[in-house]
Amino acid sequence: MNSSIGKLYPSTKFALMLLLVIFSIFTPGYVMQYLMFPLVVLISLCAGTGKQFLGTFFKSIFIIILFIFAIQVFIISLFQDHLLIGKLKQMIRLMILIIS
Repeated sequence: MNSSIGKLYPSTKFALMLLLVIFSIFTPGYVMQYLMFPLVVLISLCAGTGKQFLGTFFKSIFIIILFIFAIQVFIISLFQDHLLIGKLKQMIRLMILIIS
């Protein structure tokens, strides 16, 4: 790599990323979490891997959104339908008890 970040030792790059992650975890509030994405994009651009990083980022966001959508459609809606059917059965049993 010809960039200034690419010339660093791998252990130095790992230590910088580990420091960034630990700092973001232990910082109270959401300020660091909001600043982390632009900071990582800036670091990626300085390393010359900005296009690859953004491509990977958007692919992972798409997969996460697709997974959340699938969970909401297939699992939560089926569970709610099951609860609705159970309540209808209870109401029918109650009406049968009242009638008889």
